[in-house]
Amino acid sequence: MIHGDVTYTDEALRQNQLSVVFEDKGQASETLNKVRTFIKENDTVYLSTHTPEAVTSLIKNKTIMKL
Repeated sequence: MIHGDVTYTDEALRQNQLSVVFEDKGQASETLNKVRTFIKENDTVYLSTHTPEAVTSLIKNKTIMKL
């Protein structure tokens, strides 16, 4: 899953933390909840926008995000 700025890092996703940039906090929270639900229900390689390990997760390891 490649996303916009729902979260900046994998750890923020695990901790259920929004990024610091959003126009509508309610909508951002709803989107984050949808992303987390999708990941819980589907094997997902998650690519955060500011996680240097994203390339390794995708290409080398095909790391499945676990929440």
